[in-house]
Amino acid sequence: MTVAAFDFDGTITRKDSSWAFLFMVKGPFRVGLGVFWLMPMLIGFKLGWIDRQLAKEQLMKHFLGGMSQEALAAYGKRFFEEKLSSLIRPQALERLQWHQENDHRCLLVTASYDIWTADWAAANGMELVASRSAYEAGVFQGKIVGENCRGPEKVKRIEALLGGKTIEKTYAYGDTSGDHKMLAWADEAYFKPFRNEKLIPLERETI
Repeated sequence: MTVAAFDFDGTITRKDSSWAFLFMVKGPFRVGLGVFWLMPMLIGFKLGWIDRQLAKEQLMKHFLGGMSQEALAAYGKRFFEEKLSSLIRPQALERLQWHQENDHRCLLVTASYDIWTADWAAANGMELVASRSAYEAGVFQGKIVGENCRGPEKVKRIEALLGGKTIEKTYAYGDTSGDHKMLAWADEAYFKPFRNEKLIPLERETI
């Protein structure tokens, strides 16, 4: 078995999908107002005073808290059908198709919530490894089940999914420090790929 693990935001997409999703659900005015209201928390995160996962959960609670699982699933489907295609890098789709034509197991490994990534992964024949949305009595409060799917958690979740199966070769594609552990895990890794015509693998000593 050969495995290819793709980051989503900034790797497959041209920009962050979470903000694009929030803009679709809430509109520019309400998102702008929310960012202003959350500014102290966002500044605290940027300065390293607030944990990344806590900041992320507080952000999602502010914008999406109180919404039902069914409503969010409907928004996720709409986002996939109406918005996501314009964010996708064509070179990323070509590389994904190459892996699939060679019967490689393809994983979408992202810190983004499953709310707006699940439909795209399923439609493109990928297994989703994402930050999992937690619901209380079917209502979302911004929380993630377990850990934010970033950094070491990406590798932990990949290995749990693969379940110790024999792997012939691994590929990984990412674009931020949150992908470094996944890139180091792979036999062949690509940093900030799909921006140029030619793919150039990272040298092992640079990972």
